[in-house]
Amino acid sequence: MGITTVGREDMDILRELVALCLAEYSRLEDGHLQWVEKTVIAARFRIFQETDILPTSIFDTIATAMSQTHLGVDADPVSLIFKTLEAALADFAGMHVGTDLSDILFGVSAPVYTEANLGVIDEHKVNIAVHGHNPLLSELIVMAARDLDNEAREAGAAGIQLMGVCCTGNEVLMRQGVPLATNFMSQELPIMTGALDVMVVDVQCIMPSVQAVAECFKTKIVTTSRNARIPGSHFVDFTTKQALEKAKEIIHLAIASYQERLGSPCFIPAVKKQVVAGFSPEALYELFAALNPDRTYAVGVRL
Repeated sequence: MGITTVGREDMDILRELVALCLAEYSRLEDGHLQWVEKTVIAARFRIFQETDILPTSIFDTIATAMSQTHLGVDADPVSLIFKTLEAALADFAGMHVGTDLSDILFGVSAPVYTEANLGVIDEHKVNIAVHGHNPLLSELIVMAARDLDNEAREAGAAGIQLMGVCCTGNEVLMRQGVPLATNFMSQELPIMTGALDVMVVDVQCIMPSVQAVAECFKTKIVTTSRNARIPGSHFVDFTTKQALEKAKEIIHLAIASYQERLGSPCFIPAVKKQVVAGFSPEALYELFAALNPDRTYAVGVRL
């Protein structure tokens, strides 16, 4: 990215990196997305330049695309197709930035043993499902749950059982070994066991129906984003400045919910499987190096 690292403090490097990330989103002129240029091969980057689909920034592309597709504006299908390609590159860059910063904040994943399927739910524990796409929320929930496990035991539970749903579930699966209960298509099923105390959600892939299902049981749905509310749910305004405090607030709500559901019928399918997850590129290169230190990439291709 053109950021000098030699002889500099980590936080100094990080400040410059964060400034670049913000520019990738907000730049309005004189430049293009560095995350596109630095992550594709040179020949493909030249094609993006020649076809004039290289985004100036993520927000600029979104704004111009919204204007271009407004009523009575662009009527040329070829022009619209090329704008779509530009938007795809902006989307690619945004996801890449998020992935790279998540690795910096929470660490690169490495192979970890855990479990998956609805059988990971434990009737005798405080069961909390994390669901959505914000790794900051799910990581802080994991941290808070570990801090407050004794409080759950004092409330009569056998501890706190975390589990993942959908994409943020995969984040804590590969980094923290948190079991994965289910996926997007069956996100209501953990609630229907009657043993889920809290499902904490953030943004994207959250079906509004989870609240209607939760009202049939003792489960609390906790929304955490001002942009993604659900009528009837508990709202906790999760912010970076009070992240751990808000995460602990959610854990306390789950402990209270556990006490409310004591004595209620539960049905937890006795189905779960052992899982090995967390195979990041870095972990794979380390694995392949054990087989062929001189040609780790070649080993990977053969496998």
